[in-house]
Amino acid sequence: MKGLTDPRLYKDKYVQHFHPVFKDFRRRNVRPMVTREIIAEHAANPLGLRPDFHSLQLQYVLAYFRTISEEAMYLPIELPNNWGFSIVAAAQGRPPKVLCEEIYPTVDAARHAIFLKRVAELEVENVEEEADV
Repeated sequence: MKGLTDPRLYKDKYVQHFHPVFKDFRRRNVRPMVTREIIAEHAANPLGLRPDFHSLQLQYVLAYFRTISEEAMYLPIELPNNWGFSIVAAAQGRPPKVLCEEIYPTVDAARHAIFLKRVAELEVENVEEEADV
């Protein structure tokens, strides 16, 4: 995004004007937090249950992923006949779609696959942003 880089300097803070600036600001701050250690931490404990709660960095990344669901929300779903788990993509105004790219043995594996899908989307957005500059 060209132009304004510091949201504090943005005078007109109506939602429709400020939200794209804030979203871009958060994306630029979240991207460096996604490291191999964060990905490994999420793989070991996708829900962050006791005794190993998520680190502060992973909590911040997950909070960002939860708030960017304008395009699609990804949810784990159990397939019939105990086949395993898959991912459902749901977007506002469209029927949910089961993504049968891969079948996961556990719900935690499906949750981690969703996390990796969001990380990949973050990478694509980062590459597109660098191409615009």
